[in-house]
Amino acid sequence: MANDVKTADDRKPSVSASELDRINLVQALRDFEVANARVIDLTARLTETHQLLINTQNELSSTRLQVSSQAEVVAVQNSRSYRLARIMSKIAHRILR
Repeated sequence: MANDVKTADDRKPSVSASELDRINLVQALRDFEVANARVIDLTARLTETHQLLINTQNELSSTRLQVSSQAEVVAVQNSRSYRLARIMSKIAHRILR
């Protein structure tokens, strides 16, 4: 009677090797599709972020140039030569009227 009981080791596989290979291949293809979609998504986000970085760098350069130009204008306006030229210009306008 003890011989009639089957253990887990005595059971025969219910799935053939070729069916198991097919299932594994299908799963591998699904995994590949998911990984490929992730790579495409990451590439798109990387490209978008890179473009944003380039735009931000260009904006920063433009702002730095404007600030530099404004600082130069202030420096020129504060210089003695500029003040002297303005005074001379005002005198010339008064004389020529």
